[in-house]
Formats: sequence, structure tokens, C-alpha cells
Amino acid sequence: MNIYLVQASDNHGPNKFLPLAIGYQWCYGKNDNWTLKDVLIEKIEPKDYVATMQQPELVAMSSYVWNWEYNRELAKQIKRKFRQCKIITGGPQINKYDPDFFDKHPMFDAFIHGEGEEAFKSILAGDDWTTIPNVQTLYHMPEPAVRRKNINNIPSPILEGFYEPIMAKYPADTMFQVTWESLRGCPYHCSFCDIGEDYWNKLTLFDMERVVLK
Repeated sequence: MNIYLVQASDNHGPNKFLPLAIGYQWCYGKNDNWTLKDVLIEKIEPKDYVATMQQPELVAMSSYVWNWEYNRELAKQIKRKFRQCKIITGGPQINKYDPDFFDKHPMFDAFIHGEGEEAFKSILAGDDWTTIPNVQTLYHMPEPAVRRKNINNIPSPILEGFYEPIMAKYPADTMFQVTWESLRGCPYHCSFCDIGEDYWNKLTLFDMERVVLK
């Protein structure tokens, strides 16, 4: 089955931004039933990108304020050409408090709340979406999302080689920006920050041997 991953960003000068969030989801949840056809990291015209897609069964999008409108339009265009394709999204832009969120965004089949690795793994395993914690569907609102206690068993997209095929699509002199985490969460509640809510209040740490530069 074919899957496409989307974490699109605007280009700033010569920089291309390598996708950490969607990389975590795939590296943790992948199995042999799925073929990763492409990872979209920049805002290609939606109609043009959809024209290149090959029978997608699932598209997973990471949604932030800077790509939310783009993701919505891309999802609309995918649904027009591939009606059977399921489209899921998660990230800070997903409103877990709005009961009408699905009515406002019918181009999506499911929303993942909070940390998505376990939910994404269950989706790729073929589990019933209405039984998966943190997954919201049209007919199912899950219990409030629960933080994972151990993040060290999430493979690193850097160490897994997830970025190499992405970088290979661009000229050799392309400048890539890569992000890595040493921890998740924050004890503060800054209103301008997407991790300022109570859900992220406790810190969970990666082992330093994993994140230190050698």
C-alpha cells in the first residue's frame, strides 16, 4: 500500500527544512505493508503535486500554523482525484476543543491529538481507528490525549537515514536545516507557544548519548 508523508514549509533563501515530526511518526510506526512513495517538504502547487501521486492509500500530514491552509488545500485536491485515499493529520494546529472541527475540515478522515507515534503505528498496523487512543474520527472523540513516558524508543530520523532520500531529490549544493530534540515538554505556559498548554507541562528526556554531537 502506498503512503505519502507531508510536512511542508516555506523556503527561506536557499534553506530546505527537513521534517522532524513526520519523520518520527514514520520511523516509529512503519511496517512492511506500506511503501513510502514520497515525503513532501515544500509547498508545491497542490494540483501539480497531486498529478505526480501514484494511487495513495494513505496521506499523513503534520500541521502547523505556517502550513495549515496549504495542507487543507492539498487534502482537497487529493480527495478530488483519489476518493478512496484516507488523509490524517496531527500537530499543534489541530483543535482538540472544537466539537465542530470535522464539519469545518471535511477533507480529513482523522485527526491525531498530542504525541502521535503510538496512534500512527496502530493506524499503519490496520487497527480500528475508533479504538486507537488519541485518534479522532467523524464519529469518535477520544479521551484526552495522554503523554508517553518513554521517548527513547522512538527512532531518530537522522540516525535511521530517513532524510537521505529526501535530500537526494535536490541539487548537491542545497542547504538543509535539520532539527533534533533533546527533550519534549516545557514547564512554562507561554500563550504564544504551541507547547504552552498543560498537556506539555512535564518534561521527558532523550538519552544524551543519542543527541550529543560526536
